[in-house]
Amino acid sequence: MERGVERWTVDCFCGAKDDDGERMLACDVCGVWQHTGCAGIPDLDAIHARFICLRSDRICTSAETTTTRPKVQKIERLKTLEKEHKDALERAVSLNIPHAVDADEEESAESITEESSQKQEEDATISKEQCSDAITNWNEVVEKLFNRDETGKLRLNRDATGLIRK
Repeated sequence: MERGVERWTVDCFCGAKDDDGERMLACDVCGVWQHTGCAGIPDLDAIHARFICLRSDRICTSAETTTTRPKVQKIERLKTLEKEHKDALERAVSLNIPHAVDADEEESAESITEESSQKQEEDATISKEQCSDAITNWNEVVEKLFNRDETGKLRLNRDATGLIRK
């Protein structure tokens, strides 16, 4: 290449390989010049800050690889752990190892624990109901012992003092 002389590459869709004097535009990616009319740009003012020819655009988009997040393997691993545990228990039972529990027995034990947890939940709801009854009872006691005056303050009911045990 000669010093001070730029070398231009013209490769237009119309087949032109040399500068024929028509308006041309250089691709910012590959540096190849194309006719503005062939590139679909009728006016040079309509050009964006960066021009990329169709060939370079195809190359860039095909070169881009999209990365996707790997699948979550927690559930699969949990299933394999459960299967390994079940297999280990079966081996232990078949070898007559003390304190080994058969997998069927373990499942029945799990169902028993589920039943007991359900019973505990039922007991908890019953105790909550009893607490709300106790609060209601307390409200009734307050209503019997006190009266509200004009300002809204509670005043001891003198007639109810006989209800109080000493």
